[in-house]
Amino acid sequence: MLWFQAMFCIAPLLLASSISGASWRVWWRATEPKLRAWVAMFLASVATFVLSPSADHMPFAAYVCIDFLAGLAVLSSPSGIYSRAIGVLFLFMVMIDAGAGYRGSDGTGLYQTTMLFLGWAMWAVLLVWGAHDAGKSLAAYYRGDSSAPPVGAHLASARQRSTGVIEP
Repeated sequence: MLWFQAMFCIAPLLLASSISGASWRVWWRATEPKLRAWVAMFLASVATFVLSPSADHMPFAAYVCIDFLAGLAVLSSPSGIYSRAIGVLFLFMVMIDAGAGYRGSDGTGLYQTTMLFLGWAMWAVLLVWGAHDAGKSLAAYYRGDSSAPPVGAHLASARQRSTGVIEP
């Protein structure tokens, strides 16, 4: 239950990214990778909780699929070191799941501790990512800056037109 509370507590930081007065598109472009990572992490954890293994069978193949798909979702269009770190941690989970399944592990001990560590490490990366971007955005907002993208070179170098001139 602590994991779900932690995931919901981190959501406002992710949504506060790029709130410095920019347009909706700029906000979405800055926030979408973080939300994709959050959703992938949250759905992967829900899926593993739903599987709730029986006493004699651990569904390692299902865990491999869940972690692999979540890692692909995060790495589908990585935006910086944070999303790559979360994606790599998911891929480490895939390798550990596959190794534990091959070895015939019972899903306790070192396996469980490692998975908990990797999950909380992903949460910490997401927390740092959200706090970093939210802090930059709030600082820009209070400075009066905008996080709107700079004008493209083709627009900046366009010649000035006098008023009333109509061009084709």
